[in-house]
Order: sequence, then C-alpha cells, then structure tokens
Amino acid sequence: MEKVRLDEQQELVQRARSGDREAFGELVRYHRSKALGWANTIAQDSSIAEDIVQEALIRAFLHMGTLMNPERFIPWLQRIVRNQAYMKMRRGGPYGKERPFSDFRQVYPVLLRKKLSFVIIQ
Repeated sequence: MEKVRLDEQQELVQRARSGDREAFGELVRYHRSKALGWANTIAQDSSIAEDIVQEALIRAFLHMGTLMNPERFIPWLQRIVRNQAYMKMRRGGPYGKERPFSDFRQVYPVLLRKKLSFVIIQ
C-alpha cells in the first residue's frame, strides 16, 4: 500500500466529491486495507469483512457529497465501515439466515442415522 500525503488526499476527496470516479478509485486503493482491518475487527471473518467493505465503499461513493471537510475523510469512511459492519452483524451475524458449511458436519451424522434407520425398518 502506498502512503498518500494529506494535501494529495484532500485533492482526491475534492475531485471525488465533484464526481471524479478515478479520484474515488485512488482513495479506495489507498485506504481499502485500513477499511478491511476495521471491518474484520468487528466481523472476525475475512470474507464477511470483504462484503462489509464492498457495501461501505458503495455507500461512501454514493454519499461523497455529504463529506463537508476533506480532512475528515478517514474518520468519515471509518464510521461508514463500522456502521455497515454493525448492521451486518445485527441482521443475524456473519451468516444471516445461512449456515456455514462446517455446521453440516454436526448435522449430517444425525441425518445419516435417520436415513439408515428408515432403510432398516422397511
């Protein structure tokens, strides 16, 4: 990851606020790893953190116009990532209504026994 100077970041933020997609892309390139770290701290799962960051970056792009002070870009982005992570966790944790495949290792032997008992009884 390349470090960005504060004045360069402020210029990129100003350009992104006026709709410059390339400027926003540069900001993402500079700060994506930080955003992943913030999301992973809350989600404790790297794949879920990726999803959170993707959603947060879309939200940040759509709401760039609400950022009044370009110097506050990093705290602003951090707040968006944090809010997205909390929202994701509130909606049923990292998997929502889905169950991780690892859970089926516990359920499968029970299903297998039921199926075998069904076959033996017949």
